[in-house]
Amino acid sequence: MKTEIYNLLSIIIQTLTFIVLILTVLAATRQFRASRTNTWAQAFQGCLNLLQDPKVIQARAAVFEIGDKGTPLHSLSLEDLENIDLVCRTYDAVGMMAKWGMIPAEIVADSWCDSIRRLWPICEPRVKAHRSRRKANEFWDDFEWLYNQAVVFDNNRGVKSQKTL
Repeated sequence: MKTEIYNLLSIIIQTLTFIVLILTVLAATRQFRASRTNTWAQAFQGCLNLLQDPKVIQARAAVFEIGDKGTPLHSLSLEDLENIDLVCRTYDAVGMMAKWGMIPAEIVADSWCDSIRRLWPICEPRVKAHRSRRKANEFWDDFEWLYNQAVVFDNNRGVKSQKTL
């Protein structure tokens, strides 16, 4: 009889231990998700700070104007080139953050898709000139990567909308 009681107590203790273990895993998973969300929120704030800096906003507007006028690279002023460079550096930094998983690329593409898709074609000749002159194909490559992600995201946007209907 004593053995049966010990066996029963052992089963109860093992069951309780298992339940506590499951609850611990669930709590840890939830904490991990909250931590990841917090990290992404901080990264998003970093992207926001970079892209909403007044100098970057002015440079972006100037680059859009260059694109609207269709001014070729060789006809641009030093100020125009500096604006393009600032835009490229900024979007390259944001692209690095997205490419390396510090922030989901979908968040960046969803938030700045239009700007990214419009700016890259305007900036691309300047990027290619830098790459050629420096013999460095990695120059501002994360901006280009971000552009490609934005194009894919934009192309899939309609597909997602149709699935929800």
